[in-house]
Amino acid sequence: MVRAFRGAITAESNTEAEILEKTGILYDEIVRKNSLCTDDFVCIFFSLTPELDKVFPARAVREKG
Repeated sequence: MVRAFRGAITAESNTEAEILEKTGILYDEIVRKNSLCTDDFVCIFFSLTPELDKVFPARAVREKG
């Protein structure tokens, strides 16, 4: 079975800590609400608005393992 999910969250400031924290929150909520595990993912696409450039959000998910 293939499923797609979309989510969005707001980073209040352009800091590495804020972007990573909010990305982690969004990822955790998508996983929890949909009863997913890391083996369920084939790929994840991330995008940011131009003013958020301190860190790419994929790092937050990579650091989770």
